[in-house]
Amino acid sequence: MTRPFRPQGGVTLIELLVVLAIGAIIAAAMASLFAQSSATREQVNRTSQRIENGRYALDAIAEDARLAGYYGDLWPVGNMGYNTDITSNANPCASTLADIQTQWAWNVGTPPSATVPVPVIGLEGHGAAYSLPTGCSAILTNHKTGTDIIALRRASTLAIVPSALSGTGAVALQVSTQTSLCPTESGLMVDSNPSNLTLHRADPSCGQTAVARPLVTHIYYVATCNNCSGGGDGIPTLKLAEMINGTFTVRSIAPGIDHLHLEYGIDWDGDGAVDEYRVPTNHNTKLDDVAGREWFDVVSVKAYVLARDLESTTQYTDSQSHTLGTKTVAAYGDSVKRSVSTTTIRLVNMAGRRES
Repeated sequence: MTRPFRPQGGVTLIELLVVLAIGAIIAAAMASLFAQSSATREQVNRTSQRIENGRYALDAIAEDARLAGYYGDLWPVGNMGYNTDITSNANPCASTLADIQTQWAWNVGTPPSATVPVPVIGLEGHGAAYSLPTGCSAILTNHKTGTDIIALRRASTLAIVPSALSGTGAVALQVSTQTSLCPTESGLMVDSNPSNLTLHRADPSCGQTAVARPLVTHIYYVATCNNCSGGGDGIPTLKLAEMINGTFTVRSIAPGIDHLHLEYGIDWDGDGAVDEYRVPTNHNTKLDDVAGREWFDVVSVKAYVLARDLESTTQYTDSQSHTLGTKTVAAYGDSVKRSVSTTTIRLVNMAGRRES
């Protein structure tokens, strides 16, 4: 018995074309979805990086500012006075031993007192013309016009024996804690030569040499480039100029920082609390000549940074102005996204000395 003939199954050309068309539509949709997902992920990564750079820049300044004004045993051994002329006796860019020594003094009296360079001092870049103090132009290379500068000073938290300074070029502060028992010696000494650091610590015989603390000067500013070799990469960057062994060196802190703006909290009634915030209006001896506000009355700092993406974003235009406290930065009109970050920093050493 034979089976009946059955023709072989298959698809027609039309059916095949329909299947191919459906497959192409699905593939195109998947490709579009993948592209959108990749673009979204890239934008999220850029935004996260921008915010992280802004916060890191603020954290770096804040951590440093909280230590400003630390001078080891200098307080409360004597009363404290401050040099405040940014062009001379408080010039943060002073780098020679002679120039640094002129910023410090011990005043014999009842009670004796010390005069030191003011720990926090700055330059306001928005709406105020200023010239950098002597030596700063060579140190703060590629400084971006219109952005603020802040200088922070203190002694190192690491105490060393004076002999450890030998051959380093570092300038250190030495404080006598025995001026009452060793009345012939000064209350402080600033030098890089261990042989000249001969003050004493608590010892009735005046035979115990006091420790030394290297002086620390940190200057934060915005540069027009991160890698500035050749013509520069064009990425604005928060940079730090720091004195190391008697010489200033500059290093990058956070790339993509377009602007830095600072407002200073003033305590004019001496209780350690902020009474008002001001921006510098005078770049010489006072924070504000008109109001009579002094740099040594600063107990807090409001810091603002304008951070930007390191790459442009297609179909985007920066058309909105950016508000940094009392400062407004005009829209750039480019295709780079930006955001503002801010923090308030209490100057522990400056405010703490005023608290009752």
